[in-house]
Amino acid sequence: MGELGKVVDKKGNILKIELTPTSMCKTCGLCHSGSTSNFYLDAIDNCNAKVGDTVVIEIERKKYYKAIFLIYGLPLILFIIGVIFGYLFSPKIHFDPQLLGLILGFLLMAFGYILVRYLDHRLGKKQQYIIVAKKVV
Repeated sequence: MGELGKVVDKKGNILKIELTPTSMCKTCGLCHSGSTSNFYLDAIDNCNAKVGDTVVIEIERKKYYKAIFLIYGLPLILFIIGVIFGYLFSPKIHFDPQLLGLILGFLLMAFGYILVRYLDHRLGKKQQYIIVAKKVV
């Protein structure tokens, strides 16, 4: 599924694209926080677009699924690991297994979100673009 955007700047193979948020933007949040004003994204130019062109942009599926796993899967897995460790180690410290599992689960999940944020900033500096301009409309 592609979105339409207007090219406002081009530096080498990277386009700066102006987008108007759609109703899907409120629920996704992958590229923007969901506000109602226009916003800008960088995208790889696969269609030889020029400034002023309207282009169709898409997220590469493989990188999209990696990002989704990183955002949602990693904290969930860490939560489950925390719950399991809570149940396993609660008899050794004479603590309620459900409460310890819940506490460790939430602590590891919070750590997972901090880790995701750190990785996002680190990968962003390496310019790991996942958005591609596919064709000029």
